[in-house]
Amino acid sequence: MKRVLWVLFPMVIVCLLTFFSTSCKKESSPVAPPDTGFVVVPQHNIPWPSLANSPWPKTLHDAQCTGRSQYAGPHSGRIEWSLWLGSLSSAAIGGDGTIYVCTAGDTTSSRNALCAIRPDGTVKWRFATGWDMESGPIVASGGTIYAGSADEYMYAVNPDGTLKWKFHADNAVFLDGANIGLDGTLYFASIGGTLYALNPDGTLRWKLFVDDGFDGGANGDIAFSPDGSTMYVPGLQRGLYAVHATGVVVWRDTLSGRVNGGPLVDNEGNSYVFATVERPNYSRTYVYSIGSGGDVHWSFTDTTAAFFTTGVTDPSMDGNGNLYFLAYALERPVSLHSLDHAGHLRWKVPTPYAYAAPPVIDNAGTAYVFPYGGPYAYAISSEGTVLWQISWPQGGADVCPAIGADGSVYVPCKQNLSSKSTLWSIR
Repeated sequence: MKRVLWVLFPMVIVCLLTFFSTSCKKESSPVAPPDTGFVVVPQHNIPWPSLANSPWPKTLHDAQCTGRSQYAGPHSGRIEWSLWLGSLSSAAIGGDGTIYVCTAGDTTSSRNALCAIRPDGTVKWRFATGWDMESGPIVASGGTIYAGSADEYMYAVNPDGTLKWKFHADNAVFLDGANIGLDGTLYFASIGGTLYALNPDGTLRWKLFVDDGFDGGANGDIAFSPDGSTMYVPGLQRGLYAVHATGVVVWRDTLSGRVNGGPLVDNEGNSYVFATVERPNYSRTYVYSIGSGGDVHWSFTDTTAAFFTTGVTDPSMDGNGNLYFLAYALERPVSLHSLDHAGHLRWKVPTPYAYAAPPVIDNAGTAYVFPYGGPYAYAISSEGTVLWQISWPQGGADVCPAIGADGSVYVPCKQNLSSKSTLWSIR
């Protein structure tokens, strides 16, 4: 009997050690399958207390413009509701689930407004300016909503839809380029090219105009470094600027062309932008990875794809550091591209039609794609597999959707290629 116990005793010890060693391990970071050979750099959402504690407080989700949600997106692609509002901006979501969009392009002044929409698709309130509002709203931590207008004002609106304050800029203020610093300072560029910094009470902290000015239009996103000390802003004519939060230019890079997508900033402080290089007989768009000191780490272009000569959407980044973006050209299909963290092409998936909203990414790395012109919208896995597709209006989406905490994605899109736009909720 003793001999049997001495034989069993070591086996029991080994089993116990194996159990404890496996059960006590921390949850491992996401990694690439061993046979892919692609570079993986795990990412996390950077805490940003000046933004609302919400599923999607601003265009492209966060202060780094990653387009990545902490929640799962729609699993089936079922349309829950739709609401006609007029030409729409990108969407944002408040801490209580309220969806915010701006409207423009309607002859009725009440349609040119910041709109608050309940999660069931009913209108809570409208804040009208009488002028086009094409600015993607930003929701601050206290619930204040910021939005710009063609009347040259930046507006701060209370959660009940009343005016908090307004600031007069030197030109129209719209599209999706505004951002909030860690201390609550609001930053935006006007169409006139001036970069503004406003205190939370609406007073001017500083303003800056250099060279040809900053891009306050469709390509004028502002993204912050992880520590909040530096913002990256596209120039109006060409290049990318690193501007300190105090208003001092740290560095600039011409990139040999005008920025037409990004910037996006990762956890390591690298910026990702697209710049189109003009040649006598053609143009070609390149993806650049730029370090925090302004050095270019790598660049990428798809030399086999003619549609790369026209343009790209803003990029998004998943939790493994992979980039996603859509490349397009007139009369050619859109393709969703995915690059690894070192700029290697992982895959590309063609989709019909010639333009699209920026892809948005859920916590599993699924990309949601809504082509402008339809006829389908897609959910595409991080491996490049189409998970579902649904019929989509001919007009489609050309501004940024938002992913909610309940798995809904809210998509502002035009119908029948007209100025009449509808907000869709998809589950």
